[in-house]
Amino acid sequence: MTDGRGGYRGNPQDSGNKIRETLPNGFVLRNAASGYSYRIVRVLGNGGFGVTYEGIAVERNMRVAIKEFFPVGVTARNAAYAVTVTGDEATVRTRLMSFFKEAQVLQSLSGISSVVRIYDYFYANQTAYYIMEYIEGGTLLKFIEKNGVLDEGRYRSRFQQLMHDIELLHRQGVIHRDISPDNIMRTNDGRFKLIDFGSARDFTGNQNLTVNVKQNFAPIEQYSESGQGTYTDVYALAATMYYCFTGKLVPSPFSRTAATDGEMISALTAARLNQQQIRALTRALTVKPKERFQTMYEFEQAYYGTAGGGQTKPPQVLSRKPAGNSLIQQLDLPGKWAAAVLLMRSEPVFPVLSAIFLAAAAVVAAVL
Repeated sequence: MTDGRGGYRGNPQDSGNKIRETLPNGFVLRNAASGYSYRIVRVLGNGGFGVTYEGIAVERNMRVAIKEFFPVGVTARNAAYAVTVTGDEATVRTRLMSFFKEAQVLQSLSGISSVVRIYDYFYANQTAYYIMEYIEGGTLLKFIEKNGVLDEGRYRSRFQQLMHDIELLHRQGVIHRDISPDNIMRTNDGRFKLIDFGSARDFTGNQNLTVNVKQNFAPIEQYSESGQGTYTDVYALAATMYYCFTGKLVPSPFSRTAATDGEMISALTAARLNQQQIRALTRALTVKPKERFQTMYEFEQAYYGTAGGGQTKPPQVLSRKPAGNSLIQQLDLPGKWAAAVLLMRSEPVFPVLSAIFLAAAAVVAAVL
């Protein structure tokens, strides 16, 4: 509830910090650079990085999802809705840049059908937001918890499309690093959408990558900062498919034995997968990275084969250009520098650091 001046009156049933954990229904966000406005309809969920809302793109009268940067434990919201830092500023700064990185990655991949589309992102209320397509449906995890395991035959083409599109991600130099049933949305008409690119990274520079582990879906190399690649996503998608078809979790790579691998094969057989499919999943789930399929294309070919309607040649690489009405497109700067410039467009969270980021962005832009 608001007091008519943009202030927060709260709800008598709420108490403490809870009344400021989310923006109220009806609250309007505005991208000062693009002029587009977005009205909050309701909260969809809270996570470690922030809050996701259902909203309306006012000028376009379009239903959207709005993601707000509001990390738990290190930020708070004051009476004017502005987000303040309550924890370590360096931690918040790092998370904020990761948030913008996710927005940039999603926008650059807007031509891939299995990737959730992003329309806009901007800075307001001393925090950051990005605007995504609204997906009618829920995660595969929720769907399976409610309806039971997936029938492989019914969802065969859906997983093939997903493999094909993840191959496109890889050919553009991006690995997702967090593929799992709770990061794949199932739309109401049965299509799959890959979400949560907060852990996605460009792997083309052979740099060390952060440790990011999701139990039962992360391969052994993700417990280390090095050695991750396209085969990392191969393992995670295979572990996701195994769960979707059997209702069981792949054992931790550190506990895998011949006995546990035999149990996995038995579970896949019981799920009525054929021998070709079982062999493909088994190899994709090999603990040692070098013994797995090295690309998603190889995995797709082995799982489906030409008889299964698999792709006869690798997909073409899409151009990674920003799409939509984003501030990055307006600034005409490389994505990694535009994120820094975004911090300057309104009242910044970190005034001193903001000036440094802006100066660096200006120098690089001049050189480029």
